[in-house]
Amino acid sequence: MHCNITGNEVRPKTRMGRGTTITLYGGGIALIGDCRATIDNCFITNNRADYGPGIIIRGYNPEQAASAINYCTVANNNSNLEMFVYEIDCWDTRPVIYNTIVWNKKLGSLFIADSSLVTYCCLSEADIFKGDYDEFEPFNLARTGNNISQNPLFVLSATDSEEGDYHLLPDSPCINAGDPDFADSDKMDIDGQPRVSGGRIDIGADEVLSKIYVTKPAGGETWASGSTHEIKWISYAVGSVDTVDILLSTSGGADWQTIEKSTPNTGSKMCTLPETADSNNCLVSVVPGIADPNIICTESGIFTIRPYSPGVAVESKWKSLGGDFSRTGLSDSNGPVSGCIKWQFETTKAVSASITVGIDNRVYIPCEDGKLYAIDSNGFLIWSYDANSPLISSPTIGPDGTVYVGALNGKLHAIDINGNLRWTHSTEGFVYSSPAVSADSNVYVGSQDGILYALGRDGSELWSFETKGPGEVPTGSIFASPAIGADETVYIAGLYDPNLYAINPIDGSIKWECNFESRGWPFASPVVADDGTIYQTLVYDSNLYAISPYDGNIIWSTDLRINCDFVDQYFATHNMLPPIEQIR
Repeated sequence: MHCNITGNEVRPKTRMGRGTTITLYGGGIALIGDCRATIDNCFITNNRADYGPGIIIRGYNPEQAASAINYCTVANNNSNLEMFVYEIDCWDTRPVIYNTIVWNKKLGSLFIADSSLVTYCCLSEADIFKGDYDEFEPFNLARTGNNISQNPLFVLSATDSEEGDYHLLPDSPCINAGDPDFADSDKMDIDGQPRVSGGRIDIGADEVLSKIYVTKPAGGETWASGSTHEIKWISYAVGSVDTVDILLSTSGGADWQTIEKSTPNTGSKMCTLPETADSNNCLVSVVPGIADPNIICTESGIFTIRPYSPGVAVESKWKSLGGDFSRTGLSDSNGPVSGCIKWQFETTKAVSASITVGIDNRVYIPCEDGKLYAIDSNGFLIWSYDANSPLISSPTIGPDGTVYVGALNGKLHAIDINGNLRWTHSTEGFVYSSPAVSADSNVYVGSQDGILYALGRDGSELWSFETKGPGEVPTGSIFASPAIGADETVYIAGLYDPNLYAINPIDGSIKWECNFESRGWPFASPVVADDGTIYQTLVYDSNLYAISPYDGNIIWSTDLRINCDFVDQYFATHNMLPPIEQIR
């Protein structure tokens, strides 16, 4: 009982003086002759023999039940032969095989004389003995009713030379698929854990414990008091847990308060944090609505909740990539008369994103050293904020002076005018896109995970919109920054997705989409003109497209490459230098 039999090999030996070989059987266990055993709760894996590399049973009384194999996992044992080899070989005996996994992708799983003795098992290809070793018929699992033939989904299957982990994954079909009448409360699995977790025994040697664990917040987030966020959790092997309670601790788990009661066990729920919460030692736990001591509940990582109060309105000179949130790139400033250096500021690493200019001509510099620098109009450092991840997004300044900047680790940081962190929002990809902020201070930001996130001014999660890629990999990664029209419509496009989307800011629904078919993919941000016309360029396409804000139809397009050729020809014909050469 409770054995892990693995890595054994039975090799053919030469009989001395005769030049012949004797084939020995049973790589893991061999029961020969009048030898009986009960094999319980064992892993028998990655052994090798010519016949019966997992278990072989040979007896002289085919009518007598020779042995019993219960609650075992027999998998991925190997043979040097190619035909008529089975994980468990018991063709001339009648063992009882119960609640056991017998699985091999290369070999047969089971060779047995009486299939009625095999119950609540998970089997790959199996055969029934019909009088001789090469006379058999397939084991029809459909007729047995309680056996299954699905892949049991081990944590890590082994190859011939590697050890494996034959515990079950959370989505294994063997979980809660064993004998529904099993009721031995003293029985333990191979790890010494109770044999029933989740209402019904699992098939095999491993009983997967019932668990509920929180995946969001993951830990390290900073959320604002009173803001709304999606809490996510994963639950498996929990039987009939239909509802859960969501608990919050602001004391590192010393005490808890319920923030959602009896919510459906769907894996996610939007929750509003208490207005009075203020702690850097916060945890979230999801527990069964009806307490069950057999279910393990794992808390979230530690995160922070801070009070939030919006700042006063400020005027910013160049508040985002492209100057404004239509991404027009237009400025009222004529710039200096001459190009001399007024001052310079040195960072420790490269600055790969554009700077922005806020109140009092304050300059915000995102740096790959992970810091956002606030510099005054004379080039002196006012403050710096460390995001602990390279900043690759051009910062954006909101109506109250809050600075929003994205990082390589997928976090969007909201930093107040004094350099203090207000809140963070985590995405599943790096944030290269520069956020856009609406007149009512909602924040729109794209991520390399292909999702446009809509957030409230306090970081509350309002909605999200997922762009389309050609398949699971790659997704419609968003590198472009969103643009906002005069009516607050949000325009966004994702790489690998040939569409420009007009998004309703209220609920994230699509107003229209402009499909560029096989012409190319949007990469640069859309630009919105004063009359509402949207202008878009594409990767692998030299055209500039003008798009109607009413229905998304293309009004016109012009090939910029042709126009450039025409300009070159014009200057050549008139014996003039192109403008760039005139400047030189």
